[in-house]
Amino acid sequence: MIYRLFLFIIGSFRFRVNQYTTNTLNVLVRENINTYGMHKEGDALVFEIPSFSLRRLKKLFKQYLLPFPEGKLIGLPSYILRYRKRWGLVAGVLSLFAIIYLSSSFVWQINVIGNESVEDSRITSDLKELGFGVGSFIPSVNVKLLCNEYLLQNDDLSWMSINIIGNCVDIRVRESLGHGDKDAEDNTPSSIIASCDGFIERIVLKNGEIVKNAGSTIRKGETIVSGVVGKEDGTFRLVRSQADVYAKTSHSFSIDIPLEQVLTSEKEYKNGKSSILFFAKQFDLPGKNVSEDGLLARDTTKYLTLPGNITLPVGVVTRTFYKSEEKQIKISKEKAASLAREELASKIDSEFSSADILSISMKDECDDTKYRLEVTVYCIENIAQERKIVKEDYNYNHNPQKE
Repeated sequence: MIYRLFLFIIGSFRFRVNQYTTNTLNVLVRENINTYGMHKEGDALVFEIPSFSLRRLKKLFKQYLLPFPEGKLIGLPSYILRYRKRWGLVAGVLSLFAIIYLSSSFVWQINVIGNESVEDSRITSDLKELGFGVGSFIPSVNVKLLCNEYLLQNDDLSWMSINIIGNCVDIRVRESLGHGDKDAEDNTPSSIIASCDGFIERIVLKNGEIVKNAGSTIRKGETIVSGVVGKEDGTFRLVRSQADVYAKTSHSFSIDIPLEQVLTSEKEYKNGKSSILFFAKQFDLPGKNVSEDGLLARDTTKYLTLPGNITLPVGVVTRTFYKSEEKQIKISKEKAASLAREELASKIDSEFSSADILSISMKDECDDTKYRLEVTVYCIENIAQERKIVKEDYNYNHNPQKE
């Protein structure tokens, strides 16, 4: 991307070779001519070289008795030559690059790295309240002080580092215990109970004492692995139970699809006034906003993009007003059945993604108002649920109570 921007600034020569392609390639490689974006268009090969290599290329083609190919100059110098008599346009382009040069002292982009449960938007919004964000003047940023202030005011992170690389900022963080730190070790005594009814197929014990063995029927809430472990001398100790308990389970539910659906449509689009977005600042352009009751507003931002797919933090925000209308429609039983099965597939993907589904039983019925799909899912899943041990789970005579 940087090289592409460099080519645009200094200019380049793009040419096509329809014949003598092998000889042309040999010349370019032998004479170490740098090319960019070589690709095939039909029967021709297309090359692009920096403009300062054009004179040398002409000499080499003449030296090797090759016909000079057709091509054209592209990039900023070609635009300047084309519009050299339009001083206003040239001044505008020069002003644009002057703005880009000056904006190198401002933050364009912020990336958050290392977070899992704390969202990027929360971290950036909290930093913005401390006066740091897109558009901040880089020389005025005290990185160490900013990190300390954030950590003092927020307990979701235990460590933060801010690295400024050009216009981009990399914020590396480490979450506090209880905020998604997978390496945090919690040794609070606990037992493993059943999260639902089932028939235990297999227990993978990591810590604790098994109370219900494989081959047993279990009810929701019953203890499978106890954290109260007995010793040979008749006493006991409390541990954190860890186990995977795989059991055959069944889950029954129903999906209702009304035969009368609400169809929402958007009509009567109207344009409001636009704004110029410069970094985090927004400046309104002259114009009138639509002020009719019942209209909703939608803002669309289009950023300025340079050749080479370089997006600048400068753009235009266009506000559009529209009216939302709702209409009652009647759907057929077949359409309702299709919607019910789509909802069932989504429910299975979200709620049974970690289970091995054995079979699915379905029964449907329909009346004048709704279509109902009754479903029973039979599967094998991990029903282990950790529950902390409280004092009521044992007595002080070292005799564990029955859980």
